[in-house]
Amino acid sequence: MVVEEILNILNGVAKDTSSIAEAMMCSRPESHKKFKLLNKYNQTYWDDREKVDAKTPRKQNFYTTLNYLKNGGFIKKEKTKNGILWSITSAGVEKLNKIHKRSLNSKSNIDYAKKIGDNLIIIAFDIPEKLSRNRYWLRGALKYFDFEMIQKSVWVGRCKLPEQFIRDLKNREILNCVDIFEVGNKGTLHRLVNKAK
Repeated sequence: MVVEEILNILNGVAKDTSSIAEAMMCSRPESHKKFKLLNKYNQTYWDDREKVDAKTPRKQNFYTTLNYLKNGGFIKKEKTKNGILWSITSAGVEKLNKIHKRSLNSKSNIDYAKKIGDNLIIIAFDIPEKLSRNRYWLRGALKYFDFEMIQKSVWVGRCKLPEQFIRDLKNREILNCVDIFEVGNKGTLHRLVNKAK
């Protein structure tokens, strides 16, 4: 988590140590409040390593991660006339892309609004083996929506599918592998998603 945060912060722009720390804290509301409070009394929560209380686990984790990324060749440290600046390397950009891809395929990314509809929805898919991670993700999402498996690639349920779910199918490049149908009140079957979109 900290690795991803630091690489995201440095992606495209070099920063000094305290700017990295401040940016990390701004992404966490509870840390941001603490940072503002300490700065109000002219104290710096993150400072040069020599001035940091090494017993503080959060600070240790921050500097340990910076050193891990530097030693791994993912970021580099440069001395400039304005002080020390950190910047991401090409290896760091590659690592960040891998993290984003792994995060995209994670079942923990399944968090949609659930709303039960009146009509039965049938989802059938045929996802190629090279996209098997997305197949696992899709099955996890369907379980999340309380769909029932009829066959491994055919699921039914009554949960309305949010637009974000359809966008995620497209972003994962599997929308063309998925058919979504709705059974109307009179037993009519119609396609819910136009794959050409």
